[in-house]
Amino acid sequence: IDPLLDVAGVGAEDVVMDIGCGDGRLVVSAASRFGCRAVGVEQSASLVDRARHRVRTAQAADLVRIDHADARSADLSEVTVLFLFLPIDVVEYLLADLLERLPPGARLVVHEQHRLPTSIHPVPTESRAVIGSDAVTVAHRWIAGTPAS
Repeated sequence: IDPLLDVAGVGAEDVVMDIGCGDGRLVVSAASRFGCRAVGVEQSASLVDRARHRVRTAQAADLVRIDHADARSADLSEVTVLFLFLPIDVVEYLLADLLERLPPGARLVVHEQHRLPTSIHPVPTESRAVIGSDAVTVAHRWIAGTPAS
């Protein structure tokens, strides 16, 4: 998680959102490490419960909120960093809409589960290797409101 937060350039002033947040570990980590506000968005009720439990256990409720919703209805108006760790076909489906809805300058980071298709548009502003303890993956970053997006 820390290398992904570094790719995104997360800081204390950011509002971080993780769409498909699962158990909430990324948003809790962001808030704990940087003191930023964070929102997890998850469709699965059981994962929402797990994520909310993680928030309570980490005593991060003053900084982290978990919403039971989906990406198409998420309020992005204050988001400065948006994370997606979703199947690549879902990323491809959502990407243009999310970039359009994000405030200018917001960073959208996709942690690659499968290689991005060459047809994905717009192309990432930056792609960087993410080195974990047991794997090397790739994170892609877009900046909302830039000519490529």
